Amino acid sequence: MELNDYFRLIIDNAERPIVICNTDFRVIYTNKKAEELYESKLKDKLLGTSVSTMLSDEELSRINAAVEWFKESPENNKVFARHSKIDNADIYLKVVRDPESNVIGFYNYMDYRNAETGKEYDLD
Repeated sequence: MELNDYFRLIIDNAERPIVICNTDFRVIYTNKKAEELYESKLKDKLLGTSVSTMLSDEELSRINAAVEWFKESPENNKVFARHSKIDNADIYLKVVRDPESNVIGFYNYMDYRNAETGKEYDLD
C-alpha cells in the first residue's frame, strides 16, 4: 500500500465526519461518517458539490472569512465555526496547506462535548 492509502484510511475510519474542500469551496473528499450524516439530508452526492449550494449566506460568509484569515498567516490554522446543539459538538474549520504554506483547502472538524470526553472548561 502507498502512504496516501494509509492517509485515506485514517480519514475514512475517523469517528467524526470530515468534509474536505478546495479553495473554490468544492467538496473534494468526504469520509464515511460525513456521507452518513450529510447525504441523507441532500438529494445529490457531496463529492464535487460546491458548499455554496448547501449553506446559508451567513454560513458561507463565515467560511469565506475563515479562508481569508488562513491566508493571512501560516500560523492561522484553525477557527471555531459554530456549536451544534443537535450533536452537542463544536465545529471547527481547519486549513490544508501545501509545502510552501499556501492555502489549498480546508476541512471541518467536530469536537463532541460530553462529560466523558470533554474538558471541564469545554462543557456548558
